[in-house]
Amino acid sequence: MPTFPMRAEKLPDQRWTSPRECSKVLVHLRRKKCWSDALHLFDQAQKRTAELDTVCYNVVLSIFRDIQWWEQALVTFEQMQQSGPLPSVVSYSTAVSACETSTCWQVAIDLLQSACERRHAADTILLCAATSACGRALQWKLALHLAGRTVTASKRDFGIDPKAVATLNAAMTAFGDNWEMALQLLARIQYLGMQPDIISYGATMQSCDRASQWMKANALLATAVKSVRPSVVAFGAAASACAKGQVWHKAMELLTRSHLSGLGEEAPLCGAVLSSCEKAAAWSRALNLLYTRADGPLRPNVLMFSAVISACEKAHRWQMALWLLSNMWAAGPRPDIVAVNACLSACEKCGRWEQAFVLCEEARARLLFLNTISYNSLLSALAVGQSWHTSRELHLVEEMKSAAVIPDIITYNSLMAGCTRRKDWERMLTYFLEMRETALKPDPFSYGAALAVCDQAENWQLALVLLAWMQVDAVHSNTCICNSALGACAKAGKWQLSLQLLSELMHMGAQVCPDQVSFNCVLRACSSRHMWEASLLVAAKMQEIAEPDPKSFNAVCEAAEMALQVRRVPEFLAACSTEAVQILM
Repeated sequence: MPTFPMRAEKLPDQRWTSPRECSKVLVHLRRKKCWSDALHLFDQAQKRTAELDTVCYNVVLSIFRDIQWWEQALVTFEQMQQSGPLPSVVSYSTAVSACETSTCWQVAIDLLQSACERRHAADTILLCAATSACGRALQWKLALHLAGRTVTASKRDFGIDPKAVATLNAAMTAFGDNWEMALQLLARIQYLGMQPDIISYGATMQSCDRASQWMKANALLATAVKSVRPSVVAFGAAASACAKGQVWHKAMELLTRSHLSGLGEEAPLCGAVLSSCEKAAAWSRALNLLYTRADGPLRPNVLMFSAVISACEKAHRWQMALWLLSNMWAAGPRPDIVAVNACLSACEKCGRWEQAFVLCEEARARLLFLNTISYNSLLSALAVGQSWHTSRELHLVEEMKSAAVIPDIITYNSLMAGCTRRKDWERMLTYFLEMRETALKPDPFSYGAALAVCDQAENWQLALVLLAWMQVDAVHSNTCICNSALGACAKAGKWQLSLQLLSELMHMGAQVCPDQVSFNCVLRACSSRHMWEASLLVAAKMQEIAEPDPKSFNAVCEAAEMALQVRRVPEFLAACSTEAVQILM
């Protein structure tokens, strides 16, 4: 249920001579956005007045649409059908528009069907509302069908009603990142003799933006400038596409063009340009843009500062990120947790875990609550800074629990990665089992981190168990994961298991192929058990897939020496490539 504003006006005397006077008061209160007053008045009118007309109900439906309370809009509409005045086409249009804000496109279609069954002529507004509901739900086939109905219904002797463009624009929003379909519909509007407006171009550009088609978006903007007056939103959509294409210089050009066109530099456009600088790590450009606009009419907001901090993070400029955050604390705007997390990420990337912890203490002191992303950055900063202390790790885990911050898959992956340096397979297993109990599905990174601990701890039994769990969880393996399992078996001298795992790895397909590390693990396992013949077979297979390195030769030579087969080493060297022998010599 939405939150209503406090009553802003004194209610008039609740003695109406007619429903018409009631509707006038309701319209007045709606225009003043005194929604609570209007709904209270409507409730009293239902109790005291014998009949309320359709206009009264339509105003109330409009209020529910404005405050995005679609459930109550449907309840009120049902009251009209059962005991109130007969719904008009405006009633249907307003109810459908209320559903549009909640993506309840099925309900919108049902209402449209009901209007047709009651012989209400589906006008452009009703069809546009239903199309928009389908568009927001990305039901593009249905949206196109409704748009076609609108075009057919709006045909006149002198052509198609220009209002039909609104329905076609609504259908255009249903394409998502399918920019080709959006372009086709834009061409269709022109083919039908209608003039695309800025909303038409803007919707098409947004599809190009979602698909990172920045060149198409810029071309559309150039066309829009020639035919209609573009808006800042259109420039923002083109700049957003440039951001995803990481062409920040093009986004900067759009900002200049918008300024020269007299449109100004509104926050969404500047935010899109800063985002393009962020993705390209162009931190100096972003910083310059931020502070050159600070003295103008447009005050930078938190999102803009966060984008610049993220640009500094990607450029590994953690000092500049902290400086920006300190300026926000001092002069505004007040940072939110997103800005703090961007700074934490900058410290994490550079291994500055001490600064990350100081930053978190400052955020707490200023009554900002850390979230999962914050704790993930702290855990990762400890790992990157190579200062992974068990006490700090446990403190962060307990702090998350006490603050009711829910760990995600990244949290557990970071915790298990920290166990690798300590070879602490018991704690790793605890984290892994806890992750599975919380209904989080382990991903390849989870299994990679867990098996890396098994490799370091030489726990080959647990490595085999984890490989079995991978199959149960339907997680796709990779060469790195298999190498960790091979390493655990090799260090334990389990040469038969190593050979078996290598054989399975070679039969996994083209996407997962053994590499130099894989073969070296098996060669090490064979050499530790004097398995000279097996070493030769593995080395021969290795030369077909991967180039042997000094570790490979050393393992074979050690096996030969222990098996008293040194005389056969020259045969092995002769079979190897000249480059490999030169590396060994």
